[in-house]
Amino acid sequence: MTKEDVEKIIDWEKSCLEKVEIPFKPARVILQDFTGLPVLVDFASMRDAMSKLGVDPARINPVVPADIVIDHSVTADVMRSTKAVQANMELEFERNKERFACLKWGSSAFQNMLIIPPGSGIVHQHMSMVLPGVVGFKLYGALRNGVTATDLVLTVTQMLRKHGVVGKFVEFYGRRMAELALPDRATIANMAPEYGATVGFFPVYNVTLEYLKMTGRTDEAVSIIEAYLRANRMFVDYNEPEIEQTYLSYLELDLRGAESCVSGPKRPHDQVPLKDMKTDWHACLDNKVGFKGYAVPKNLQDRVVKFHYHGQIAELKHGTVVIAAITSCTNTSNPTVMICSGLVAKKACELGLEVKPWIKTSLAPGSGVVTKYLLRRHCCGCCS
Repeated sequence: MTKEDVEKIIDWEKSCLEKVEIPFKPARVILQDFTGLPVLVDFASMRDAMSKLGVDPARINPVVPADIVIDHSVTADVMRSTKAVQANMELEFERNKERFACLKWGSSAFQNMLIIPPGSGIVHQHMSMVLPGVVGFKLYGALRNGVTATDLVLTVTQMLRKHGVVGKFVEFYGRRMAELALPDRATIANMAPEYGATVGFFPVYNVTLEYLKMTGRTDEAVSIIEAYLRANRMFVDYNEPEIEQTYLSYLELDLRGAESCVSGPKRPHDQVPLKDMKTDWHACLDNKVGFKGYAVPKNLQDRVVKFHYHGQIAELKHGTVVIAAITSCTNTSNPTVMICSGLVAKKACELGLEVKPWIKTSLAPGSGVVTKYLLRRHCCGCCS
């Protein structure tokens, strides 16, 4: 790292427009299995080459600590059974036997590398390349009753995709953010791949420090972290006067304007207000084939197809629900959203509503921690 490199970062407003490269050596690398497996194979190939040269192949190892998380999507072949998780995991291991065997070998073959086994949870990563531009997104106001973090994130995603943030950082700011819960912040930040940014982030504040303590960091470590962040003006204290920040471009959203919505029918960023869902769906049936269209002839839109399912007569038509899944870390890591879905399911059961037996249902938390706190809260099972 040279003096010129530091000056490029300080002059980021100009440097990011010129796509200036900066040296970057992380203290730790996180890899997901589909990116980690090729790395493992490359290391093995280099070891073969070293062996042919008569050099100790064990010298080939990651320079910095590398963690590979076996992030995989388990197919829900078995459902509505207390043995579903175990049965689906066994099928997953059978289908991926060769890949898992290679990763298992790598877990003991290399130094400076940790491989987290399947079934432990998923991981997200971002890569740094050229010096990015930073888009400021101001949030103010408060969400109305009944509007969830998922509704908010769909609104934010649509705005950012329209603005264009590919290859950029998005920083969310605003004094009223002090009232935005930590899980809701995480939900918004976690959708960065959907709105196209390299990363979406919120400034560190006192609740972040409380989270560090809650997850096992010592008071001494948290004090050092806080002192470092404050010294580098990266800590936000909402009780102090707000400091005007400089960004490449600006967006803002009054949280009171967010409303209940859904996404789709094909892309997660195609936001549709809940009140317009029926009208939008019928328009999709009429529209030409595309992300918002199926081009179904008028005379076939009310067509009903009957079939036998385990001895029962089932009926399907356009718009019939066939999969009901609560999944992805974006939703399942937010306790408020999960509790809301549980309460809706509980009320539906009390009213006598039932899920058709041919609808595939699943609840797949993206984290082992989420699974544990749901179990500790004595999940009633209504969501199945």
